[in-house]
Amino acid sequence: MVASNILDIVGPTIKDSFGKQETQEVLKDTKILGLYFGASWDQCSQTFEEKLLQQYKTLKKQHKFEVIYVSSDNSEEEWSAAREKMPWYSLEWDFGEVSRNLQMKYDAKAIPQLILFDAETGNIITKKARSKIDDVENFPWHPVSILERLGNKFVLPSGETKTATDLGIGKKTIGIFFGAQWCPPARIFNKKLITRYETLKKQEKDVEFIFVSLDRTKEQFDEFHKTMPFPAVDYDHARTVSEDFNEITQQRTMPILLMLNEAGELINKNAKSFVSIDEECNNFPWAPPVVSNLAEDCNGIDDKPSIIIFTEEDSLVLDSNKGQKTVNALKKHFIDGIPEKYNDILLFEAPVSSMRTRIEELCGIDEESTEKQIVTLVDLAHDQYYLLPHDDDVNVQNVLQLMDDFMNKKITMRAVFDKAEAEWNEMNELHVENSEPEPNEEDFDNHIPYIPEELEDSIIEDVPREPVVPIALTNLTNIAEE
Repeated sequence: MVASNILDIVGPTIKDSFGKQETQEVLKDTKILGLYFGASWDQCSQTFEEKLLQQYKTLKKQHKFEVIYVSSDNSEEEWSAAREKMPWYSLEWDFGEVSRNLQMKYDAKAIPQLILFDAETGNIITKKARSKIDDVENFPWHPVSILERLGNKFVLPSGETKTATDLGIGKKTIGIFFGAQWCPPARIFNKKLITRYETLKKQEKDVEFIFVSLDRTKEQFDEFHKTMPFPAVDYDHARTVSEDFNEITQQRTMPILLMLNEAGELINKNAKSFVSIDEECNNFPWAPPVVSNLAEDCNGIDDKPSIIIFTEEDSLVLDSNKGQKTVNALKKHFIDGIPEKYNDILLFEAPVSSMRTRIEELCGIDEESTEKQIVTLVDLAHDQYYLLPHDDDVNVQNVLQLMDDFMNKKITMRAVFDKAEAEWNEMNELHVENSEPEPNEEDFDNHIPYIPEELEDSIIEDVPREPVVPIALTNLTNIAEE
């Protein structure tokens, strides 16, 4: 029997060439289910689809494999035309709403993608089935452990090679640093990481950092690695390791720092901010906080719904003391960890900062606003927000209720307001009216006003990866406040 959460994901009915079918009935014998994210207009999807077609019948027969198409087509006509070529099922056409939600839920904004599930348990097997489609012998490509992904060949800055056993990997806390010599933020981060490493060694902490290079040449790797006191994954294996870790990190920028415990279990997939702020390493091994500080670490806010609690007084905040009390109460309430059902919602406290100013702009909170806020919920992946009515009590129960109401679609979200985009559109409208030359973006200094001048040198550089569907708003996680 197909798992109940699979039914929640794809809905009670799906489509095939004969029309609408009951999901429970048609998937009752399925062992492995693949969600195929693609589009008829995308050439990469077409190329991958040909490979999937070649393997589909064999995998279906040998492994009770089934596929459901999650469309990014632009119209119902495109979707219908695409389905005619497919021997598998498809989600029903709904103007892309369910597809967009699934893309966000499973970080599948880049297409094509094939995500495999154990149909009986509903657990994800792998999000990287696309790259393995030719390796049918090892289907369904169960992922190896994090430590196994690192391999067994490591290099010291001196050039001496070591094994995982030599380094004590699997017996001590491990930090995995992804970076490159050509990336300025990675070079800056490296200096701070070396300082923290030396502090930890003085404190006699049983820890090792491992460098995974994204350098373009062996010469760049050697030059960068010589500045470090810790070992690195062998350069010839580093690119493969980086690709294997994409599924874990789910980040499109670097540097990246993962923290693992002695058993190789993930502590924090984004411990980078701790290196900047925890000078004495008092919070080592840097487990993620229940409530992140928006001014220090805004990772994930572009991709996941986020509740933001204002915690410092300014002219736009009604009572910051309530906000700080709520943050403290939430930290105490979730002292043993946040329940799994809330995993897709982030919590931030927001002292006065450029990031908070940007959030206020997007939510239309300004000096003239009557809705002076303490709590707001932003869903930037879908360009929307919600303001908790300021006459409501601000406490843990209200925040939890807001999370539940959002997940159950019981609140009405508003479209975000982008002042810079509005000004740019206004300029273009004036151009049309006055028949003046079209404005040049290079001359429009405020087109991206949320990046303070003093931070321009700290913008995190994108790692070369597959192209992703651009977020319509600003990419807030590309602001790095050192």
